[in-house]
Amino acid sequence: MYHIYNDIMVIPMKNESVNGILQLVLSVIVYYVLDNYFLFFLNKIHFSPTGDLLATMILVKYILICVLIFLIYKSNISGSKHKSRKSKITSIIFSVGACILLVFANFLLHKVIAIFHEVPGYGFVNYFGETLTYTSIVELIIEILLKPFITVIIFILGTSNIIKNVASASLISGVLYGVVIALGLHTSIESSFFIVVIPSLIIMLLTYLYKNYQNIWLIYLSFVLYMAFGSYILRYFVWRIWKRRL
Repeated sequence: MYHIYNDIMVIPMKNESVNGILQLVLSVIVYYVLDNYFLFFLNKIHFSPTGDLLATMILVKYILICVLIFLIYKSNISGSKHKSRKSKITSIIFSVGACILLVFANFLLHKVIAIFHEVPGYGFVNYFGETLTYTSIVELIIEILLKPFITVIIFILGTSNIIKNVASASLISGVLYGVVIALGLHTSIESSFFIVVIPSLIIMLLTYLYKNYQNIWLIYLSFVLYMAFGSYILRYFVWRIWKRRL
């Protein structure tokens, strides 16, 4: 339904679209401000942690972001559970398959982009191959569990709530993710672009999968597996297959 005022067609926005935009804007602001200025705020109150205490405060920062993001999207997250009829076994198979797909996509994108410009590493860390310390355990929790939750909820679920078209939602989610991450890098536009381009494309692919399967927890699990075991999959499977082809 639309109205015409002075020969201008005005199409009213649905309430859910307005709510979705407000949720997305608020969540991006919360994430960007806390991620980039949390320690700055602590310094302002003359609290400058170091060592294990610093690691703890960084963990607190990401837990706080996760809690706030969850509260913003609580109803959407709960509703996502009922949109997929996959069994637990099917869900696990889907997530493992999606993880492997993401690793292969990461590898191939690096090969293609490296033709034109040097690209930083694949973005994987062998968290389980290092000596476990308090700091490394905190880093593992942040990188494998908390950051994927933040990314999936804000950029994939948040964008998908507003944009129904699969291709458009995938494109915008990746671009928005890249812009927000690039703004926190404080480097040149060219360097920022080549740092975020492949992670942004991975987010696009995850958004495409979410739009087709409509279960955000499956996408989250896929991303967690990707971050946790990407280095193993790349090292023991992808590289071997690539070498055989050569």
